[in-house]
Amino acid sequence: VQRGDIRVTQSKGPLPKIDLHSHNGDIEVALPDKAGFQLHGTTSQGEAENSFGSPLETQTAGRGATIQGQTAPGPSIVLTTDRGTISVRKL
Repeated sequence: VQRGDIRVTQSKGPLPKIDLHSHNGDIEVALPDKAGFQLHGTTSQGEAENSFGSPLETQTAGRGATIQGQTAPGPSIVLTTDRGTISVRKL
């Protein structure tokens, strides 16, 4: 997506590989509490919100932020936005 927000909710079944990119917009992914996945989320200008806590690590650097880590074995989730907030939240 060039401009606009992306919201993905996965409430049932096995998680698929997820790769989301937005040039200018927020990205939010909502997953089951016990979901296993490996996450790499980056925003060049924005914030990172993580409701999974540890083992996902959130870091802020300058005007940008990252979230990365692995909750348990599972698929890869990549979230990238140039300008916007990246959010990973529990259902």
